[in-house]
Amino acid sequence: MSRRKRMMEDLDQDIRDFIERETQDNIERGMPPAEARYAALRKFGNVARVKEDTREVWSMIWLEQLWQDVCIGLRQLRLNPGFTAVVVLTLGLGIGMNTTVFSLVTSLSYPFLAVKDQDRTAVVWASRFIQNEGRASVSAPDFADWRQQNHVFEDLAMFSGTTLTLKSASQSARVGAEQVSEGFFRVTGFKPAKGRVFLPEECQSGGLRVAILSDGLWQRSFGADPSVVGQTIKLNREAYTVVGVMPPDLEHSAYGADLWVPLVPDMSPGSRARRFAQALARLKGGVTVEQAQAEMDTIARRLAQAYPITNAGWGIRVIRLRDDMNQKFSKGLIVFSAPVFFVLLIACANTASLLLARAARRNREMAVRAAMGAGRFRLVRQLLTESVPLALLGGCFGLLVNFWGMVLVRKLFADILPLAALPMNARLLAFALLISILTPFFFGLAPAIFGSKLDVNEALKSAENVGRASRGSHRLREWLVVTEMMLAVALLGVCGLFVDIWVAEARVKPGFDPRNMLTATLSAPESAYPQPEDVQRFYRRVLERIDALSGVERVGYGNDLPSSITTGRPLLVARGPAQPAQTSAGEVRVTPDFIQAMRIPLLRGRAFTEQDSSDTFAVVSDDLARRAWPSQDPVGKRIKFLSEASDNPWLVVVGVIGDVTTSQRFGSAVPLVYRLLAGTPDRELTLVVRTVSRPSSAITAVRQAVWEVDNEQPLADLETMEQTMREGRSEYVRTTAIFGALAGFGLALAALGVYSVMSCFVAERIPEIGVRMALGARPADVLRMLIRQGLTLALSGGVVGLLGAWILGRIAFHEVPELRSSFDFVTISIALLLSGVALLACYIPARRAAKVDPMVALRYE
Repeated sequence: MSRRKRMMEDLDQDIRDFIERETQDNIERGMPPAEARYAALRKFGNVARVKEDTREVWSMIWLEQLWQDVCIGLRQLRLNPGFTAVVVLTLGLGIGMNTTVFSLVTSLSYPFLAVKDQDRTAVVWASRFIQNEGRASVSAPDFADWRQQNHVFEDLAMFSGTTLTLKSASQSARVGAEQVSEGFFRVTGFKPAKGRVFLPEECQSGGLRVAILSDGLWQRSFGADPSVVGQTIKLNREAYTVVGVMPPDLEHSAYGADLWVPLVPDMSPGSRARRFAQALARLKGGVTVEQAQAEMDTIARRLAQAYPITNAGWGIRVIRLRDDMNQKFSKGLIVFSAPVFFVLLIACANTASLLLARAARRNREMAVRAAMGAGRFRLVRQLLTESVPLALLGGCFGLLVNFWGMVLVRKLFADILPLAALPMNARLLAFALLISILTPFFFGLAPAIFGSKLDVNEALKSAENVGRASRGSHRLREWLVVTEMMLAVALLGVCGLFVDIWVAEARVKPGFDPRNMLTATLSAPESAYPQPEDVQRFYRRVLERIDALSGVERVGYGNDLPSSITTGRPLLVARGPAQPAQTSAGEVRVTPDFIQAMRIPLLRGRAFTEQDSSDTFAVVSDDLARRAWPSQDPVGKRIKFLSEASDNPWLVVVGVIGDVTTSQRFGSAVPLVYRLLAGTPDRELTLVVRTVSRPSSAITAVRQAVWEVDNEQPLADLETMEQTMREGRSEYVRTTAIFGALAGFGLALAALGVYSVMSCFVAERIPEIGVRMALGARPADVLRMLIRQGLTLALSGGVVGLLGAWILGRIAFHEVPELRSSFDFVTISIALLLSGVALLACYIPARRAAKVDPMVALRYE
């Protein structure tokens, strides 16, 4: 730097010497001194340009000019704090929302970071071709055949989620657990921080009961006791030995849990149809997923031939681990990413309109720079460089928005997304920096081009540092307003679609009466109830205690709620003299009062009685009756569940009851067969209590009644059925709230864009307004003229946005016909909201212009 400074000083001295010599020569020729110096300067040329050209030869002038542009940009930000704050907040919210979506994608991929050698790890699903179920669970016998017959997997393991009752010194609590087969930890590569993994003999029938704790459970329930390995804990009232503690990085893994226990496979006759587990595999070296899929297709055909009743129509799908999770969440991420990107585009368009307005006010400044020798490219570069600090400041604010956004997303969707508590990492910072560098080209390039395109003479004639925007700049701002309103209305349309989904979900008839109904899960572990008679006695005593409570109308048990059954079993249907037909149906085993306790309507025949036998009679759902006997009376007909290894009895249909929706997606139902519980019920049953008044008032009494029989029952899920249904619909409610916030923010930005553009138009047309009012125009005429101009822009974009929302709605109707109910009403509401917001954004600057004094307006220039 010092060397360059000396060179520039020498250059200045050389220029002065040349001018002085030339001036002296001119004086000697007879010129007056003043004229002689003027002639010398004219002969030398533009001194500043010579210095600039020389500096370009001697140094990296572009770097120096870039630094000058940055300094000028920072000075402009300091001189206009209000403008800077608005732009930084606008861009920060847009950048922050997009960074939050990037964090969400990163979080969804984080669960696989704990899995070793992810490229060779695959998920193996059963696939039901008939019902188009691309991902289905696997049964233990099928898994054993897969493991024995394949030649493409180095290792294969299965696992299944469950809940267990953990008994501590103070209370019992239900904890999430993973039952894992031998080889699970080899496939995943999970290694405990303390202790060891399961031994092969511990995953066999009769093996020792052992457990591995998660780091979170170890911290919460055992006080991070370092000597916990080797201790005995009570799970489902049975003694388990703790053999390990997993590290903290598995807390957010897709395959994490509170604890892990061995999965002892059920290889009993008839278990092949019981598909309950998921499978993970590690590919052999050099084996591709396609090669593995080809071999598993061969195995699937082989099993279908060997076991036609349970495996006919079933295939096997092999999917790479990362691809499997991406397929699960890709549609949802696209749904979230597109609106958030729209918000960023609206923010960029809004910022561009503000920069265009500021560029119009800086016409005189740009003209002075051009007159001093700055070229068009130099002016464009300076204006574009001034946009970069705005974007970088917006990116810094966006990181803060990202932090708040991830906290919000974790709270709203922690139950359905395996989100990781990721710190601020290098990838997130790099993405924020990248988007902050790219956004200036979206919002700064056009204002820079139009701001540098000016008439120097006209701009320098202005008495004030104010210039008028060119016609191209006017049109660009108008198009920006149209674009903002279009994107904002499209966002409102998406929000309206989710509102319509919410309304459609709320209108779904569950098939039973959820009011005044309590549900809970009870368990009778073998350690406390070793004999079948003990299990039967426990459930009977609980039933008697609850039935004796005041305010209880009906009480019953079921192996599950009908609304939780999503898959069926092979079912043989007798249709008179014709050959029996095969279909599929879910099975629900209940006590006689269960159907009445749920208030499922009886359509034909009768319900169960205490005298009925579980191996003789059945009640079917209306959906199954229509499918199995479309033109016959189903009462008196016979059905039979199929099994490879046992001869199930024929059941006589004694009644038909209403369908129960088995999911929260627009009332879809699975055909169901209801049977009575056998003499020895399952060790885990669902309790249903019908109360006379508000069920919440009976929760304490029901819990106390159960504890009088068994004080170690946790009853953590004892809640009202209405609460359970609200939680099932909460995903749509939360998604609608997020889209509503995005749409509201986008509409607010668009309204701000309309307001800023109208304010600039009014400021530029003040002389015209003065002339109009001097010639007799009334304030109301000026008000109408300006409002008409603004509404034309806003409603043009709104109409295009409404058309896009309408097309989106029709696409959704094609996929989900139930949405036709209220989307048109939502569209009309959006149009009215748009009109009101646009009118308000236009009215405020127009009203201010209508109050202008004509004399003041005529003296504006």
